[in-house]
Amino acid sequence: MNKTRKFIICVLVFFLVLVMGAGDGLDFFDSTTKSTKIVGFDHHGIHIGNAFTVQFQGEVTNIGEQSVVAFTTPDTTRWIHLVAVGEASAVASFVIAEVTSIDPNEGVDTVIYNRNRNSATTSLLLSVHADPNIGYVSTYDETAAASANITTTTTIYREDIGASGNPISASGGGSRGISEFVLKQNTEYAVIITALDANTNIHNIILNFYEHTNQ
Repeated sequence: MNKTRKFIICVLVFFLVLVMGAGDGLDFFDSTTKSTKIVGFDHHGIHIGNAFTVQFQGEVTNIGEQSVVAFTTPDTTRWIHLVAVGEASAVASFVIAEVTSIDPNEGVDTVIYNRNRNSATTSLLLSVHADPNIGYVSTYDETAAASANITTTTTIYREDIGASGNPISASGGGSRGISEFVLKQNTEYAVIITALDANTNIHNIILNFYEHTNQ
């Protein structure tokens, strides 16, 4: 291979690295292992500190009582790639709602954790407060949910889960390719589990997501 061809190849590789890395500090190599990237982008996001998780558990005893996790997405093109999991020990509905209306300051601000525990990067999600906190969601037990006057405009996912008297059953959390939502920017969302009978019902909501600047 002559020197001119080698030079052209080096230049092309350099610009490919720049393009792949734009916005998120990515390159051809994983930042943790230094190996060539063959893992999925979501897994790579954990390594570079752009993947996050938050969880909330509630217990209800009456039909219609709810456990809720709500948040607002950032008004930037750093979009949220979400996989939501809902679990219930008795019959319940699991809903992901988009464009919600929730009275502010009714929920409890709950911190979002970076899945790379060596990273100081904070999620850009915002709690549902008059003065929102960055890096938090708002969580609601049955009392707070009843006080928050939660209304929804668009249900982007709904499934009935749980079985009375049986172990906890779950919805969501399958293959990321079929379970992932890329959420709208600057939009309020609520993930809601609602009891469908009067049995004691333990609800568990788990949100796993990564943040990636749209190219």
